This record gives sequence, structure tokens and C-alpha cells, in this order.
Amino acid sequence: MGEKFYSESPFPAFAAWDTDSANLHIFNILDNGVIILAETADTAEVVGLVALMCVPWPYNAKIMMATEMAFYIEPEHRGLSLAKAMKECAEAAAELEGCKVMSLMALSTTP
Repeated sequence: MGEKFYSESPFPAFAAWDTDSANLHIFNILDNGVIILAETADTAEVVGLVALMCVPWPYNAKIMMATEMAFYIEPEHRGLSLAKAMKECAEAAAELEGCKVMSLMALSTTP
């Protein structure tokens, strides 16, 4: 799913996908953040993900910030309020991780 996110982002214009780098990044997120998966109720198929990295807030390093590394929903599941539910889940997870600030991004390719 990470590769799908990447392919729909503006990133391929300046850097090719590198699986080894992506795997390293995933382990870094798991060590210093959280990955949230959205599944279908009937088949438990993963249809979305939010990856957050917890880092010191740039304006006061004593405060932790959750920053979005990836937010992806399979195209056939977009527009069904899933993004809102995933954002709310991400906010709750960030709070549980001790983050007081959350940073989300909107890419130029965001639908």
C-alpha cells in the first residue's frame, strides 16, 4: 500500500521508489510512531493507512508532535467518510503516544 501511496504522490517526479528505503522507513515509524490500518468489515481487507512519526515539536522540543508520513485510501473506498474516521483515529493514537501537536499534509495530488 505504501508503494501505491508513493505512485499517486508527486514524489516519483524526482525520486524512484526504493523498497529497501521504504522498509527502513516503516521500521522507523513503528519504533517512533504509529501505523493505523483501515479494513473492510466483511473481509478484513486493508483499504487504507495512516502513518505517523512522533518527533519533538520544532518550537519546543519538550513537546512531541505527530507528523503524517503517509495517508492513503484505496480509490474504490474514497468518498465514504473513511478519511474523516481515519483522521480521528490518528488524532486519538497521537494523543496516546504523548503527542500534543499533530501535523497533516495535503499533497498537490491529493484527491
